[in-house]
Amino acid sequence: MQFVVDLGDNFRGRPFITAVKSSPVEAAEELNCNDFSAKCRWRTVGHASEMWQVADESPSSDLMFNATGALPVPEAPFLFMYIEQNRFGPFNVLQSDPIGCQTENPSKITFRFWTTRDVVLEVCARDHLLNVLECHPVTMDLSPAPFSIKFSKLPTFTVTFKFIH
Repeated sequence: MQFVVDLGDNFRGRPFITAVKSSPVEAAEELNCNDFSAKCRWRTVGHASEMWQVADESPSSDLMFNATGALPVPEAPFLFMYIEQNRFGPFNVLQSDPIGCQTENPSKITFRFWTTRDVVLEVCARDHLLNVLECHPVTMDLSPAPFSIKFSKLPTFTVTFKFIH
């Protein structure tokens, strides 16, 4: 079965490129990345051909609903990863800068996401060697409602968003 995603002739992405920070994240608001500039504390990690990109314009409601079965459409700017049909991972992950300490037990991250069918999003906490400390699968049926994940109190860790197809 083939599934084609059409988000319109004018839908484009630009590379999501950020600077690597050497200092850990010290406050939760440092992880807010609304403009996706080089100052963002998130980055694309991996060697796959599919890269996280920034959309500066939202697709039309009709095309987005046809692709994802969900409304409302994401408000630009937003991050996306386009994966060719019949292409299977591993895919690049979206990773935060290291989070050095937690004042809250547990920590919580809240986000919205949109996916096409047969794609699962996995959100993980990983140590500095990228070993998994804790993972949470997030399925398409939860899209696009705001979704929160709580992580146990952990030593220094990063948060990664990974697509499984």
